[in-house]
Amino acid sequence: MDYQAVIWDMDGILVDTGDQHYLSWKEISKSFGYDYTREQFDSDFGMQNPDILKRMLGDDIPVSFIEEFCEKRKISSLRWSRAPCSP
Repeated sequence: MDYQAVIWDMDGILVDTGDQHYLSWKEISKSFGYDYTREQFDSDFGMQNPDILKRMLGDDIPVSFIEEFCEKRKISSLRWSRAPCSP
């Protein structure tokens, strides 16, 4: 099949992936021993991952922790992206 165009939805305008991102945050936070609520997610929406972690855990968290958390969350997010989402 030849494609004439590809549409990239980079900011959630065409497909609402908020629930999948929340589930990813919740899953990885729990694996690190932290509870991440929907209210926190809604409040943090649009922030960069390191800023969310600093907001959750304080400014003095090690860079290595941020990197490990973000890598695991990226993998989780890709897994959750296969779940149904709504337009």
